[in-house]
Amino acid sequence: MVVPEQNSNVPTDSVTKPAAELETASGTRRRTDYTVRTFAPEQWGQLDKFATFFVISFPDSKPVERRAVSGVGNHFRKAVVLRSLAARLMPQLGIDRQELNERGYISADNATELAAVVESVFTELYSAVDCARKTLSARYPVRGMPDSTRGMFNRAREGRFDGLLPPGLLAAIKEAEWYEPQDSTG
Repeated sequence: MVVPEQNSNVPTDSVTKPAAELETASGTRRRTDYTVRTFAPEQWGQLDKFATFFVISFPDSKPVERRAVSGVGNHFRKAVVLRSLAARLMPQLGIDRQELNERGYISADNATELAAVVESVFTELYSAVDCARKTLSARYPVRGMPDSTRGMFNRAREGRFDGLLPPGLLAAIKEAEWYEPQDSTG
């Protein structure tokens, strides 16, 4: 059992714990203490920062906004986990290829599993974008804001929200090439 040191000058919100004693090459024993930090905002991504400070920044936020902000992060983290799973499944495609070479046909079990996981990655990413849209429409209830992610992007690109939404936010929506990029030829 690890117990915090009794006579420590460490603040009460962090705990210094002794590690096991280690024997060095010269045969002497040495003990290393470490501090566990649970609050490290410099290591947070944009979603974590926004979600953490949303309620403080917008104390008048509605429950639907808080749930939508939480949904953005949750769906994005799930997409990251699923992407990692897809990367681990990819080498299994060799089994399908080997089966094809040996039998002339495949059951494609591994390819089917990988396809389902990859599809889920995109579904989770879309859900994160949709939750961001819900947050936006609740925070900025402008006339003509559709209850549709595609509609919001299209109307923003048509200029229907110009002057109604913050310029930086509007620019980010308009310039998001990953969401139905505009044809550069016309």
